[in-house]
Amino acid sequence: FIYLMFNPNSVAEHIEKYKEKILDQYAEALKESEYFDMEALFNAIFEYQKECQKIDYSGQPKFEFVIADQTYFLRPFVHLHTHTEYSLSDGIAKIEALVDKAMADGMSGLAITDHANMFGIAEFVEYVERKNRKLDTSFKPIIGCEVYVARRRMEDRVHGVDNDPYHLVLLCENRKGYENLCLMVSEAFQHGFYGKPRVDIPLLEKHHEGLIALSACLAGEIPRALLAGDMDRVEETALFYKELFGDDFYIEIQDHGIEDQATVLPMLLQLARKHDIQLVATNDCHYINKEDSKMQYALICVQTNKT
Repeated sequence: FIYLMFNPNSVAEHIEKYKEKILDQYAEALKESEYFDMEALFNAIFEYQKECQKIDYSGQPKFEFVIADQTYFLRPFVHLHTHTEYSLSDGIAKIEALVDKAMADGMSGLAITDHANMFGIAEFVEYVERKNRKLDTSFKPIIGCEVYVARRRMEDRVHGVDNDPYHLVLLCENRKGYENLCLMVSEAFQHGFYGKPRVDIPLLEKHHEGLIALSACLAGEIPRALLAGDMDRVEETALFYKELFGDDFYIEIQDHGIEDQATVLPMLLQLARKHDIQLVATNDCHYINKEDSKMQYALICVQTNKT
């Protein structure tokens, strides 16, 4: 299944109204190609979203259609890869403003996945709870972290090998997942720190219960292997995480106009289809509004010691 994120105004009226437009515009492309222009489809959907004045999430509407023996779903969109100011020297989004923006945009929840830490979790959950009480809403705070995975073991510290770990996004599915994520993040700081706090495969194997894993951005192990042309490692890594997390492992796809993302996108789609791994579309958020980009760029310059 390919999951496409959608934000409808009502359960039936707008979905049916938009159905024919989607089918007419993309039916032939889907029949003739192994993948389609996802950016164009998202843009069309988001243009339609602008017409929606009020989001109605009652019943969590889901619309599905089948083209060329492939089932597609349109579902409410929720950001699952989000960095706050607690992604130090990288993110600039303040948690309260981030939650307010997600609520204003009609989203039903939000995940925060700061780099290697959970410093903002308490502030995040407490603020969402206050907003829900005040507004009588059920906005869902999703606890997560983008961890660094050591190329070898956490104890290994050889420069040029162990100082460039892979990224992996972990989201808490339940209380056990929260406990496991807290434990692994703490272990990473106490025993796996080498330039950055790192977990490793044995730690993930021991404490993966209750967690959802996303293959991450271009710094994830699978995208890096794809760009390196190492297809054996691509297959090995995908199958390992699928076996470890089961249906809670997702291939993550992103499109920020980066050339390497355009290169790996069709390969990620093909990989997911080959091994029956679900896809999730994310936006690697580091700031809230377009006009904030200059501030975030300045922060990156400080981090990398560049101008």
